[in-house]
Amino acid sequence: MKQRSPLLPIFLIVLVDVLGFTIVIPLLAYYAERFGASPLVATTLVSVYAVCSLISTPIIGNLSDKVGRRRMLLISQAGTLAGFLMLAWSHSLWMVFVGRILDGITAGNLSLAQAYISDHTKPENRAKAFGVIGVAFGIGFMFGPGLGGTLAEYGLHVPFLVAAGLSALSIFCTATLLKKETPPQEVAPSTGPMPAGRRPGAFDIATYGTYFKRPRLGSLYLQFFLFSFAFSCFTSGFALFAERRFSTHPALHRVPGEMCKLTVDEKLETSSALPGTILLDGQALAHGEWWIAGPKTIFVAYEPCQKLQSAQKLEAKFPWTAHEVGLQFMFTGFLGILLQGGLIGRLVKRFGEIRLVLAGFVAAAAAYVLLGFAFTVSMVLLVATISAFGNGVLRPVITSRITQVAGRHEQGVALGISGSLSSFAMMLAPPTGGALIDHQWLLGWALVPASVAAVGFIVALATPDGKSREPELSSPP
Repeated sequence: MKQRSPLLPIFLIVLVDVLGFTIVIPLLAYYAERFGASPLVATTLVSVYAVCSLISTPIIGNLSDKVGRRRMLLISQAGTLAGFLMLAWSHSLWMVFVGRILDGITAGNLSLAQAYISDHTKPENRAKAFGVIGVAFGIGFMFGPGLGGTLAEYGLHVPFLVAAGLSALSIFCTATLLKKETPPQEVAPSTGPMPAGRRPGAFDIATYGTYFKRPRLGSLYLQFFLFSFAFSCFTSGFALFAERRFSTHPALHRVPGEMCKLTVDEKLETSSALPGTILLDGQALAHGEWWIAGPKTIFVAYEPCQKLQSAQKLEAKFPWTAHEVGLQFMFTGFLGILLQGGLIGRLVKRFGEIRLVLAGFVAAAAAYVLLGFAFTVSMVLLVATISAFGNGVLRPVITSRITQVAGRHEQGVALGISGSLSSFAMMLAPPTGGALIDHQWLLGWALVPASVAAVGFIVALATPDGKSREPELSSPP
């Protein structure tokens, strides 16, 4: 009887997992702000998850060698489910952090799925198999953020409940579609390459140092880290940036010295003691400030509060709520699918990998600079298009170059280090950007990833050419 391929169940499992994850991407910052978090604290949610996953993923990978991929995948998915439920039921900021920590300490869904495929496919078929995971990721990133933004219209907790439901579905798929594995004691020792994505321990400094000392491989790892840092800074802070840059009426910028603030409640009253003065819940307006009365209404007072004669009600468009941020990520994901689904191979053949990496860093840096000066929706869409090309090129091409330079029997460790570098970037970049947004330095926030991408361009330009593999550190047993 022909053995059933694991590709379809793995595809479905990864797709459902990624959908659940991407649904909450546009919402975490807004959700944290709901509980009084500053931009710095809100972006730290990303870093907390990265720290936990950096420590736990190698441990989960090692345990999966002993008890089986399927069993550890179920445990990892259960942790994700618990994390989403904690987020949905949160009533204070500490519960939001606990939800992210729960998800982080059981992180490993993707690396376990990759390892499962590596165990159950022949070496010559693995590139195609991993491509299936890439397609699942692309579809998830294309539809997840938009779905999350739409669900947020019914309450910020709703997307987290839906994500939890998808996590439960992924557990069901794993339990029913993946076959039970051979008991560990009967598994023959592997003499081939280490499963893709196997990471060294978080504190295995010696291994990281050894690989970084290799001329071309070390340079490629630095490029990957710089790309990941810039991308993480952008993705973690964009919602907070857009909320502050675009969620006010232009009139608020034209006459900042002649506006007053309404506080506490949406009910407007006129004071009989001070004729013409607008009160809110019995309190007079404070001169020089403004107030958003509702989701699409701003009340602006054009005279000092003590001399108010009237107030003008303006209908303000808020183009960057959670809904619109989700749609923006969806647009970027769609462009990424077009690029990685069919164009990237042709571009590599036409221009070569080195030129594409250089062009990718230039495009990313240009997009981030333009974002700093963007004040219209059309400008943001232009930025999204340029960044989709830059970031869509950099990740697969740099990863491809790493696999070409690393030894044939080092692929698992080589790619695992890339994953760890991505986690390190997610630890450092979000709070860096969050601190700048916290101080209202919106242009500075955009220039940080632009500068990092520019450094990436310089490093790529100085990287020695060549596709030959560097000498391996050790041979397989």
